Amino acid sequence: MYRRGGTTIEFLMALLISCMLLPIVYTSIRLLINHEYFNQNAQDEIALYQLRQILLLADNISITSDGLSGTLYDEEIRVVCKNKHLYLQPGTQIFITDVEDGYFSNENNLYYFNYLRGNKWMKRVLIND
Repeated sequence: MYRRGGTTIEFLMALLISCMLLPIVYTSIRLLINHEYFNQNAQDEIALYQLRQILLLADNISITSDGLSGTLYDEEIRVVCKNKHLYLQPGTQIFITDVEDGYFSNENNLYYFNYLRGNKWMKRVLIND
């Protein structure tokens, strides 16, 4: 007996399986579209952790008019917030980007970096006194 093409039963089974998989595919695509690939707050915490490690090795840390200064291995270092970035000088090691405004403060023997991003002020601890 010759069989040409598929039968109606096979076609209906394929259609049924496809319809059952459609909600799973749709949900997966929606999750991928809504997924945030870059989390700015997580990146800030990673960068500030690295800066904290450097500042832990530094001596004579103080707040100056243009930022935070101290000495590291007998060399003067400064942490400065300008041009929408948080820099470590000498050099131009950038830690935080896209900062609208930023300043340093000292409260309860802790040095803080306060910065504005997206109309929201953030306050992060850098190092203790």
